Amino acid sequence: MKIECPLCGAINYFSGIEKSTRFCSNCNAPLTETKIPDNTKNPYIKIKNREASADFSGSKKILNKEIFSDMLVDWVVTNLKIGREKGLYKEFLKSLEEFKVNKVKEDIFYEETIYLYIWLAYTNCINVLQNKNIIDVYFPYFTKKIYNLFSIFSKLEFSGYEEKEWEINLTKKINGYVDAYNLSLDSKNFSFLGGEFYKNLYRKEEFDAITKYLFSIFVVEELKASFKSLGKELTRYKM
Repeated sequence: MKIECPLCGAINYFSGIEKSTRFCSNCNAPLTETKIPDNTKNPYIKIKNREASADFSGSKKILNKEIFSDMLVDWVVTNLKIGREKGLYKEFLKSLEEFKVNKVKEDIFYEETIYLYIWLAYTNCINVLQNKNIIDVYFPYFTKKIYNLFSIFSKLEFSGYEEKEWEINLTKKINGYVDAYNLSLDSKNFSFLGGEFYKNLYRKEEFDAITKYLFSIFVVEELKASFKSLGKELTRYKM
């Protein structure tokens, strides 16, 4: 079997009978079999065979902006709740402490994870629905509901931004993740995504190999989980 290192991108070959933890032969980072589903396409590449796939959309429901925005809000809220109840955030923060990575407050991490989930929602919509023009029209309805939900009802300050400022900040973060995602697809090295989350969380870009590895695994696992949950749900709809 072959495993690509999420840290340096090197291809490592194994017999498959090893019982101990596998390490990269190039950078010595621990290896896990991280596979990204085949439907991860560059969101700016047009579908070459749109006509061929049209026959399968007859039974799908039309997705209007209200259903669209409510579905995405429900997905974000559900995943944040699961993360806190099952201790996923705390486990990740604990791992950062164990590897002596710079500490970060849980509420700051929680806020940054919301931004990450908003980008994951956008990516799944682009990959599955593949209608960027309508998605870009609908998406602000979703982000407005997120802002109101967390700033008014959850009392989350969103770093003190007013709604218009928050939208500008959010757009920058989404664009950053899109660029990192496309670089990851082009290079088959998903450490760009981990680096983007780290940069947004700590407001700096310099970090060591272990930190890069931890953040890359975290973001890639969230990405894979989003394909299985939101991505699967979106296949029931069309625009």
